[in-house]
Amino acid sequence: MVTKCTYFNGLIGALKKKDNSQAITPNKVVLNPLVQQVAILNELEEMTLKEELYIFEQQCQVTLLRIPISTKQQKQIEEIVSQFASLSYEVLDNQILITKGNISQEAEVFVNVPQLATQGHDAFISYLRQDRMDSSGGQRSDMLWDVAETQNNNEDAFDAVNEGEGGVYAVSSLSGKKVAMFKPAEEEVFVREGLKAGEGAVREEAAYVIDSANGSFSGVPPTAVAQLYMTNSKSIKPSSKSTASHFKLGAVQRFMNSRMGSLDDFGMPHSTEKASQFVSVDQVHRVGILDIRLFNTDRHPGNILLLGDSPPYSLVPIDHGCILPSWDHLSEARLDWLSYPQAHVPFSTQTIEYINHLNPTEDARRLRRLGIREECITTLRICTMVLQEATKAGKTLHWIGSLLQREGCFEVPSALENLICQACDACNMPYSLRKCDTGEIKFLVEQGILSRRPPDVFHDCLKRVLINYLNSST
Repeated sequence: MVTKCTYFNGLIGALKKKDNSQAITPNKVVLNPLVQQVAILNELEEMTLKEELYIFEQQCQVTLLRIPISTKQQKQIEEIVSQFASLSYEVLDNQILITKGNISQEAEVFVNVPQLATQGHDAFISYLRQDRMDSSGGQRSDMLWDVAETQNNNEDAFDAVNEGEGGVYAVSSLSGKKVAMFKPAEEEVFVREGLKAGEGAVREEAAYVIDSANGSFSGVPPTAVAQLYMTNSKSIKPSSKSTASHFKLGAVQRFMNSRMGSLDDFGMPHSTEKASQFVSVDQVHRVGILDIRLFNTDRHPGNILLLGDSPPYSLVPIDHGCILPSWDHLSEARLDWLSYPQAHVPFSTQTIEYINHLNPTEDARRLRRLGIREECITTLRICTMVLQEATKAGKTLHWIGSLLQREGCFEVPSALENLICQACDACNMPYSLRKCDTGEIKFLVEQGILSRRPPDVFHDCLKRVLINYLNSST
């Protein structure tokens, strides 16, 4: 049974009345009397839509904005968009397509490697650097050219490297040298809330883009979304005579030659001294900080490679197809490094400086350019705020990770989910908490403008309740 209650009256009142360390009660629907009125767009929806349109108007590298709408919302949304003289729009298939000026085509977010390679090396590299692979000294452009050359010299360049439903292939030369790893988007299989099958490739690229834009602090290998030509994909039917089906879109990542394999082949020592001799504190922190920012739902020892001939080894994080779920689905963080002794060690001065200089606004622009959904970009904003404010309060990586990850059997909301509920209370944003058949309590926001992108006032409220929680915790 779902019960009803009212919001707190304003942010200040909410913060005074509510204990920020208090857990949220399940089976609760929070409704504001204002929200109950028959208004298609309330003040918060109008606020966040205008904020998003302003950002879109200012970001020159993004030319098309898609916003899902209902029939009842259409008139009100059109009125708001019409207030922006530089924007044009059309309604198509339950969404409004907003463009700048006369631009009506969405820029491609991938490159057809075999096709572009026919133009030669210089044209290939020049095009990519002028287009969307203009960061980190051309490492991705060079990687894709190596892939193109490998394919040109070896028609059977793709070797499946694992069993199961999802496809992972090594791109290898005739001599067997691995150049890159390729994951076709159509072979993705996800069981995570807030993620959609087919989006894993761009998420793999997003992890690299965010990391490389911030000095490659965490060491994510060069990764790009690209289209390759392969003849032995699991999805190609043997009877198919069409070569068009051989072009596969997916994530291409530079192969990292790890002689030692992954952390899954070893056990992390329990003592801090011995663990740090195996892998340094700094290396664990670098991977953990990336996972916090991107809300990784699948970080385990099997996707952390060990580099080096002897300890202490360097860590290379891979497999980022399950990062950045939508902000209203933050119940499935998986951060296995929480059990590592290094996570309990305070951040170094260098690491604190790195965290303080992170700019979520600029990183959000980078994610929009890749086509990451707005509700997932909100997750980056939330998690970067948590990382920065908790670091200012002197919290460890373990403390911060424990804020994100649910305890025990994952049935009860995490501390972060509780804080998000309190922020919704403070800014009069409707939500619900319901227990599903498996016994897990789920945070829900009705699908629409607010679930896609909460307004800036929500982030202001979240920052206030977070700081209050940090001040009250030991």
